[in-house]
Amino acid sequence: MNPLDTFGEHLFSKFVARTPGLLVSCEEVEYALPHLWDAYARFFAMYKDKVAKDSGLVEPRLWLWNMHRGLRQVTFHENGRLAYGQTVVKNQYDKDADCNTVVLENALTVIYSQLNNQPQSQEACDLYVLAHPKPDLQAKPRAALFLEEVLEMVNMHDGAARLAIIGMVGELPPMLSSFLPILDFPYPDEAAIRKAVSTAAGGMHPRYKKHEEVPGALVNSLAGLNWRSLTTTAREVAVRLSDPAAAINYASDAKVAAVKSIAPFVTLQPTEQMPPPVVGMEVIKERIRELRDVLRNPDIGVMPGYSMLLCGPPGTGKSILTRWMSAELQIPVLQQDTGAVFNALIGSTDERQRQVHAMSRAMGPHIYNMDEVEKQLPDMRGSQSDGGHGSRYLSGELIFRQDAFDNGWPIYFVDTANLDGLDSLPPEFYSRYTEIFYIDYPGEELLAEIFRAHLAKTAGENLDYDCASLAAALMVALAANVENISGEQVKGKRRAVGRDVVMVIKAAQLASAKRGSHIPNEDELENTITDVRDGLVALDSRGVVLARRTERLAEKTATSSVTGRGDLGLMSLNNQE
Repeated sequence: MNPLDTFGEHLFSKFVARTPGLLVSCEEVEYALPHLWDAYARFFAMYKDKVAKDSGLVEPRLWLWNMHRGLRQVTFHENGRLAYGQTVVKNQYDKDADCNTVVLENALTVIYSQLNNQPQSQEACDLYVLAHPKPDLQAKPRAALFLEEVLEMVNMHDGAARLAIIGMVGELPPMLSSFLPILDFPYPDEAAIRKAVSTAAGGMHPRYKKHEEVPGALVNSLAGLNWRSLTTTAREVAVRLSDPAAAINYASDAKVAAVKSIAPFVTLQPTEQMPPPVVGMEVIKERIRELRDVLRNPDIGVMPGYSMLLCGPPGTGKSILTRWMSAELQIPVLQQDTGAVFNALIGSTDERQRQVHAMSRAMGPHIYNMDEVEKQLPDMRGSQSDGGHGSRYLSGELIFRQDAFDNGWPIYFVDTANLDGLDSLPPEFYSRYTEIFYIDYPGEELLAEIFRAHLAKTAGENLDYDCASLAAALMVALAANVENISGEQVKGKRRAVGRDVVMVIKAAQLASAKRGSHIPNEDELENTITDVRDGLVALDSRGVVLARRTERLAEKTATSSVTGRGDLGLMSLNNQE
């Protein structure tokens, strides 16, 4: 059964007969409306047959209100297309008032009047659909009171009237949340995507008339688009199907743009085609290769999905590993910006979180990433100052991750954390990680390998550098006294990491550019290490404090164990940026 049929059955069996109203979280009115009406029309037919058999019941009617045209009756052609009647009541605007609030109140007033003016001699089965892009009822108490009155009128109405609101629904006020359910409109599944591509490509490419002929990589590239974006993108993809690789690239780019427009609080990073240089971390790499084998061979019966936490000092390669994993598994990265999900508008945070999770469920295999998770989850333990938004967000995130594991969704959760903030993570989060890895500072030998890898990327394999000497010089340059803001001398080491190697190479390239080359020579690299030393050691005392705190936390974490989904140990690994 496709997701729209499942949506209709769920709506009919759980909601239409039990509640006077319903909120559908969706921006695509033209796609949701036919399935909404199908479920309610079935209920109205049952009502007419069992309850109002001998009464003068008016035929079921669908009324649609939107911001531009007011209230109109809607019917459907045989081909399923909408047919709009004449506007019954036009909108009234007050230029001096908040537009969104006035429009919502005006809509509810129009529907209330329509119900109130129904002749007493008639029983009507009417579905009133209010299409409003952002009905933030928690932030509009007067509109919420209007809605409560409308729902009371619906309950008292002679007949079987119902009210549905379609839009990106936020948090509901308490007086409505107990009896006004919220239902998410589904995203297209694999079968729907194949059908959309086949329909669009059938005339130009007869081969793809068969749904199963649509390449699986193309289906994955389109997964996560909503119905409107899928329809538009499928037409463009069909034109390019003579070159499947070009079609897949176009679909991937279109999905990145669509996700950015639909949910600007998440970033979809396309699949990395060339893995970035990563040295060390062999244990983690081996684990990722095992995940690759499971993903590419579903017949072996292992459920997909995995969750790891990468923790360690800044600059040791935690973030770049996510890109390496994307290239190895050939799947994109969905990165959430929690600060953007949290919104000053009341109720928007809950809706945005639901939107992120619904998009992730529909996207197919991908990496779900929260970078520096300790900074994204510090205030989510239910402080009174945020009205409970933090605790609700944390609960939603935990439930989503648990559902992903229980249902075998192909979502790979990869979070990163700096050690200095590791103790601020909510303890509930630890039980959701399959494995936790600690990435340590690189030693001199590994630092030389990091130099070699990045210089090979910059200068090519044929140029010869004394990477061991460069690594030793960089480590000596950073082992210096650190001066804090007050001028007090504090002795301590600033350990070299892969990020420093990248910085040195880029600075040396600036020097080589003066002689007309983008490839630095060894003298320019050595001079750069010396020249930037002053900048590297001009740290305040926080640098030393951070280093000492990192060492204490590393010792503390290395001797502890984390339990949850099995026994999760902390692995200590050398690595780089």
